[in-house]
Amino acid sequence: MDLTDVGSIVPESGGGIGPFGAKGIGGPSSPPHRARDRRCGLKHGCNADLGFSHHGGEGARGDNSARKKGVQVRKKIGILTIGQSPRVDVVADITARFCVDVEVCEMGALDGLTLAQVKQYAPKADMLALTTRMADGTEVVVAKEKLLPRLEAAVTALNERGVSLILLLCVGPFPEFPSRCLVVQPKRVVDKCVAGLVTDRNRLGVVIPIEQQRQWAQETFSPMTPQLTISVASPYGGEEAMKQAIGELTAAGCDLLILYCMGFNRTHATALRCGSGKPVLLSNSLVARVIGELLE
Repeated sequence: MDLTDVGSIVPESGGGIGPFGAKGIGGPSSPPHRARDRRCGLKHGCNADLGFSHHGGEGARGDNSARKKGVQVRKKIGILTIGQSPRVDVVADITARFCVDVEVCEMGALDGLTLAQVKQYAPKADMLALTTRMADGTEVVVAKEKLLPRLEAAVTALNERGVSLILLLCVGPFPEFPSRCLVVQPKRVVDKCVAGLVTDRNRLGVVIPIEQQRQWAQETFSPMTPQLTISVASPYGGEEAMKQAIGELTAAGCDLLILYCMGFNRTHATALRCGSGKPVLLSNSLVARVIGELLE
């Protein structure tokens, strides 16, 4: 299988001037034309018991009214970040991939916490380090193990809001969360897709957000192909790290590239496609397309 030919795909527009856009690689990509997640002023609510912020659209009263009138009711989904909501850097890109209008309820595992309080969730040596962002865009590194209770509480809260599906915004390995609705864990979708595309004849290039995830990425992808190149570039940083990653992956002669973090957006993918000339899998776009099928 020759994946190089796929590299001629026309890159998606990330907005701005040049591959990184006018606002730079670290900023959100341009809002997609006719974004699908139409909301009513982003009403904000708060669950006092859990400390989670709620960012979403119409409430249950509007839905019931529409149902009584026989109008098709928009489906409501939950998007759960391991950081703080709202995720203005990626959610618009994700919902643009859906073929139906949806009401989005966003929550974050770190909602309600200050930056000083988040420091208690920093990983120890034997824990899995994950990177995410605060509501103001500040990057933070947290331990998966320490976040699990807050993630489980957020899943419960989203269930109580009546969502029909929950998307977890992280490709990390997580256990099953108690939930009445489906919880989509991106790692399961993305890993299976990559495994179905590459063989031991292909060199796979993986972009991870932090150095602490190198061993985990190695263990994830080396069974798929021994030809593996891993580069580090945070989706919450500047352009230089991504430019360096592009240089490393190009020099290695990779056939297929993957942005292995849900924080990477279409601006990052466009920069990587333009800079390398190779096909790129954007994790959040791939998972969004699968969810789009589930919402049909």
